[in-house]
Amino acid sequence: MKKDHISDPLERFEKWFSKANKTEPSLAEAMTLSTANKSGVPSARMVLLKAADDRGFVFYTNLGSQKADELISNPIASLVFHWKSLKRQVCILGDVETVSDEEADKYFSTRTRAAQIGSWASLQSQKMKNRLDLKNGVA
Repeated sequence: MKKDHISDPLERFEKWFSKANKTEPSLAEAMTLSTANKSGVPSARMVLLKAADDRGFVFYTNLGSQKADELISNPIASLVFHWKSLKRQVCILGDVETVSDEEADKYFSTRTRAAQIGSWASLQSQKMKNRLDLKNGVA
């Protein structure tokens, strides 16, 4: 594979991400988020990248979720993007901080009404007794 000779990591990420958006079958923005609780026990799950800039990589989560609890008690995380179509992966490790309430509200307002209601109704990281509980919460 031809080297791109880009020395700035964010610039290289942006170039690769742009290419992945054209070549991945779906969700080039999907990334594995790895966190650890205060005892150091790791946990990983898939989340979606919402922005990448000089501040870092932005994703959103319910502040009542397991991942939020882990990020609050141990504010370091790892991200991995895997773009099979490009035969590339990007690994990121760093400190985590919460976006402002204004930024979170602005993002939330871009979601469809159904997605907003679904996020209000779901109890993040909690086991559901049955699907009816979620349906009742949405109603």
